[in-house]
Amino acid sequence: MQLRAIHVIRFGVLENVHVRGLSTGLNVLYGPNEFGKTSLLEFVRRILFGFPDRRARFSQYMPTGVDRNAGRLTCELRNGTVIDVFRSTGRGNGPLTVTTSSGASLSEDEFKALLGYASGDLYRNVFSLGLSELFETDVTSVPEIRDRLYGAGLGGVWPAALRGHFEKRADELFTKGGRTQVMKQLADEIVQRTRSVEQEHQRLAGYDARKGERDSLKATAEDLVTALRRARAELRAREAQEQLYAVVHDMRAAEQELTAMGKVREVTDETIAELHERQLSLREL
Repeated sequence: MQLRAIHVIRFGVLENVHVRGLSTGLNVLYGPNEFGKTSLLEFVRRILFGFPDRRARFSQYMPTGVDRNAGRLTCELRNGTVIDVFRSTGRGNGPLTVTTSSGASLSEDEFKALLGYASGDLYRNVFSLGLSELFETDVTSVPEIRDRLYGAGLGGVWPAALRGHFEKRADELFTKGGRTQVMKQLADEIVQRTRSVEQEHQRLAGYDARKGERDSLKATAEDLVTALRRARAELRAREAQEQLYAVVHDMRAAEQELTAMGKVREVTDETIAELHERQLSLREL
């Protein structure tokens, strides 16, 4: 991505400043002290990577009487697409608007991808060194410059600082003496946890045996329930048979009595009429 133009709306002492005609390769901005060269460099940084929090140690470059910085950059991508990058101070790193020459909008994540996901520290320490960085760095010390370059890729953390941190942490962990003895504490904790795991394994073995016993007892109980249901059904059948026995016995006795009585002579209508006449005669007497 190539920077083609800079438009400072407001930034520190700069206001409504246009820098055009930036071409591929080396571009030189020349001017006397306090001309605004460092401010312009910082402006490019902040449009690309955001304005710092007001509590940060960096200069805010706030214009006198104005509580807002803003500006835009015109950039050209490798495929020839021109994009407009606008940012102003505000919440977070400041609201960002990126649009292409065709009017399409790009998200902040898409813009970060165009920057190769470079951090502000990487850009500041490698691609955008200013006077403040040069004064902070001993340019006569090659290891110092090397640490700066490597540290940019680590988000501004110097290898020497990392090495010191890890050496200190190693001393804390592996020192035999001292109050903490971290490694001994960790080793003791590992032993305790190993014992706990073994105890849990033993409990699990007992659990499997108890579970087998429970399953066996459960099957036996189910068989007993089935047998009990059958016995109850048989008992109900026997009780019903007992109740029917007396009825059947009386019925058979009645049948025997009827058989002993013999065949009853058939009663005709004439016999009934004769019986009726005799009843009337008895009443008259």
